[in-house]
Amino acid sequence: MCNLRLSPAPKHLPMRSAKYKVLLATERIGFPTVNIQTEFRAPILYGDEIDVEVYVSRPGRTSAIFEYRVTRVSDGQLCAQSTQVHVAINLDSRRPVPLPETLREVFDAGLPNIS
Repeated sequence: MCNLRLSPAPKHLPMRSAKYKVLLATERIGFPTVNIQTEFRAPILYGDEIDVEVYVSRPGRTSAIFEYRVTRVSDGQLCAQSTQVHVAINLDSRRPVPLPETLREVFDAGLPNIS
């Protein structure tokens, strides 16, 4: 069994305004995955502790690209990377809709500073 460590979101992110259950129930917006690309670079063994970093790298008009990085805690080895594209859809019509502004704010605030 691997031990998974997930760090809480930074306190400055406005997460309270973007609750997924509200989007599903009230606004009828879902986010199905339409594309996944994953590269496995190093094995993770039973007992390994891993860190999983998740962020939105490119919020678009109706979609968002989530990036995942999995590293082994003991040596910092990058074990896997994944890119996942999610599209905002109306759950009734099953058609794409613009990303809600509350989510766009969360995604924009959480973008890593890559220079």
